[in-house]
Amino acid sequence: MSEKVSINIVVRNGEKYIRHCLDAILAQTYPHNLIELNILDNGSTDTTKETIRDFGFRISDFGFAKFNLVESKLNLGMWPGQEELLKHSSGKYILAMAVDVFLDKDFLIKAVERMENDGNIGALEAKIYRYELSNGNIVPSNIIDTCGFKIFKSRRIINIGHGETDGGQFGKFMEIFGVEGAAPFFRREALEDIRIKGGLVDKDYFWYGDDLDLAWRMRLFGG
Repeated sequence: MSEKVSINIVVRNGEKYIRHCLDAILAQTYPHNLIELNILDNGSTDTTKETIRDFGFRISDFGFAKFNLVESKLNLGMWPGQEELLKHSSGKYILAMAVDVFLDKDFLIKAVERMENDGNIGALEAKIYRYELSNGNIVPSNIIDTCGFKIFKSRRIINIGHGETDGGQFGKFMEIFGVEGAAPFFRREALEDIRIKGGLVDKDYFWYGDDLDLAWRMRLFGG
């Protein structure tokens, strides 16, 4: 593996999650010298920024390619925040994360391998599970939160597998309508190609509707 990956996290008031999120990134089996970490804080008023800054002081100890904290006084939202972070990103691949997602240690190495084996893939959706936090500790489950978006002929859109117990029913690679916004993994080139008037999404959509806007664009532009 020799391709750089940009992990871009957008966060606002994420003090419950940020340490778990960053610890899972530190645990990645993908070469750390090929990972750059960009975080945009959307005007947090809790201890999120302090935790991130403390992490930044220690990042050189782990051999990451780059660490960057961007601070916004306004809450830009998820995808406008991701657009801002793209300005600071140099990876061939982009992992666009929310802070309340914790990666499996082999997430990056498997995602890059899959992308490198098929140049026609513009975006990947991982299987995302529900969890609970108990006394500050992660309590995992085998209940699926999402495997991405499915669309029906009526244009109704659902999260694949939402609320189902994982029995291996989604254990094979398959084409989906679109990726959900928790931790989609993109080929940078495909993500840049969906811009309209410079934007990845219509900024009139704030929260979740922007996920669907991006999904439609990826389909229409061939990502």
